[in-house]
Amino acid sequence: MLNWLTNLFRRAGSRPTAVQAHITFGSTSVGRSISRTGLFLKKQLWIWPIIAIVLLAIIGVGIRIAIERTMKNSFRSQLQTLLSVERSMVETWLHTQEQNAESLANDQHVREIVAEMLAASQPIDESADATTEKRPSLAALNKSLAQ
Repeated sequence: MLNWLTNLFRRAGSRPTAVQAHITFGSTSVGRSISRTGLFLKKQLWIWPIIAIVLLAIIGVGIRIAIERTMKNSFRSQLQTLLSVERSMVETWLHTQEQNAESLANDQHVREIVAEMLAASQPIDESADATTEKRPSLAALNKSLAQ
């Protein structure tokens, strides 16, 4: 009875049914190379640490480059921000100084002193009468302007 069952199952399994796929990857040169590489790596265990070191070195260099690029971009952004803040501060300071100078220029006392300074800086006309009053010095006028 056991023989009869084995023959029954053998016939059922050996019947040609649909066409089965035939894998020919193992017969190509790439397939043989991969098979040989796998076999080589199984037999030569000393290669795994070398592969790990090379792989970790490549990953480390990639991470270092990414971090360096990020730091450079951050530093560039910070410097650009600092530049724009400093520029606006200088522009504000210049605008304030311009307003102060305009305010002083409109003061009547300052205008009188400046007119005297201009007159004092003009060359003395020799043909003028020597009895005319003596002009104040520029240093004295400058002192009175500072007050």
